Amino acid sequence: MKYFVATVLTKGKKEQQGLYAENKQEATSYAKLKFSGIIIKVAEGQEPLDKQFERFKKNLLKNIRKKKIKPDALIASVRQLAVMTNAGISIHDSLNQIADASDDEALTTVFSKLADDINSGYSLSASMENFRFEVGNLTIAMVLLGEKTGNLDQSLYALADMLEEIRSNITKFKKAMAYPRNVMIAMAVAFTVLISYVVPQFKSIFEELGAELPLPTLILLTLENLVNNYGIYLGAILFASFITLKYSIMPLKIKTTILKI
Repeated sequence: MKYFVATVLTKGKKEQQGLYAENKQEATSYAKLKFSGIIIKVAEGQEPLDKQFERFKKNLLKNIRKKKIKPDALIASVRQLAVMTNAGISIHDSLNQIADASDDEALTTVFSKLADDINSGYSLSASMENFRFEVGNLTIAMVLLGEKTGNLDQSLYALADMLEEIRSNITKFKKAMAYPRNVMIAMAVAFTVLISYVVPQFKSIFEELGAELPLPTLILLTLENLVNNYGIYLGAILFASFITLKYSIMPLKIKTTILKI
């Protein structure tokens, strides 16, 4: 959705109102219904920061509550949909049959709703736009390509192969990162023990001797003070950053990168 700014003349005064729409024509029609007065101009504009933050927060919370379809279930279902489409079975019936046969709760829910949308006259790609988080950007792009070229079954076969390649590369990536991850965890534990128990002992020793603390020790003491006094806030920031990366930023970047491996 794009952000548009409508200039509205109300009681002799010009006002600017923001709204979201797919294109300028839709924005103009929506502005006429939403705002009282004369619509002077509707143009695409820069979305305000508070609106961007509000939309980001809304999408993040929505994604957290959603259940993503398991990769194995999605691959099997896409390949099955390709076979059924190639055999001449309608998309609506294929989606319903796959949903009924699947053990994946998220896939069953999504495919059932897709079938309902198809029955209401929407295209498969348009229906999938409402489930971008569950099925992924690649799935929607390949389905749209198949619809435009008239070779939906071939696009679905290619999509299944791509998803299998992504799954394989993700598995390899996780195995390759296992050792560095374990090393980082061990270093984090050791560092926590160091600044919590060892560094304070050095502080006492230097104070008894009346000696000036070395710069590295001062830095460690500062970190120890931050952890002890603001550990909860630091933990909350790290947790919020992790959730943001996991549900909003990293999934698309990781899949795009891994597909190139």
